Amino acid sequence: MPFGKPPTLSAPRFRRPRFVGRWTVTFANGVVEKCDVHADWTACESEPKRSAVGKAEIKDNALVIMFADDWIERWTAVDKRMVVEHWFPAAAYPAGARVLGIADSEKEQVLLTDKDTADNIEVRLVAAKVSDSRALNLVAKLVPLKGEQKEFTVRFPAHSHTTPLVSAIPTPAILAFFVQ
Repeated sequence: MPFGKPPTLSAPRFRRPRFVGRWTVTFANGVVEKCDVHADWTACESEPKRSAVGKAEIKDNALVIMFADDWIERWTAVDKRMVVEHWFPAAAYPAGARVLGIADSEKEQVLLTDKDTADNIEVRLVAAKVSDSRALNLVAKLVPLKGEQKEFTVRFPAHSHTTPLVSAIPTPAILAFFVQ
């Protein structure tokens, strides 16, 4: 017995989630965290004594990030900022003791995708190293080939240069970076 044609579904228009971007989180205990939340729902964070990568998901209208080092954060949007709740160990989530923080977006820091090539500049690699932090970020010093020859530093999150696909040359299509 034939079932007929399946219904035609229109794909929803993609809208960049409001959580995606580079954030500075200031916690009540004085710790300041930098966190990149990517459109593929991965996250990279660094703070003075810790760096980690994690996976994010939406739960009850909040972003929950589970970091690989057994820490967990829940981000709740309030206007243009985020309230961040931080638990360690992750087993304490959601009822255990937590540290509260406020996250502000860093609009001038741009997460690149493969479509963001209009304003690219050609650069020369001057030096590169893997950072001494636990996250093993790739730190590269670059100099523009045209215009002002001022050297600048770029930090590539650890997961962007430790997979076989990108171990040789990280590409903007699969990683986010920021100029320090």
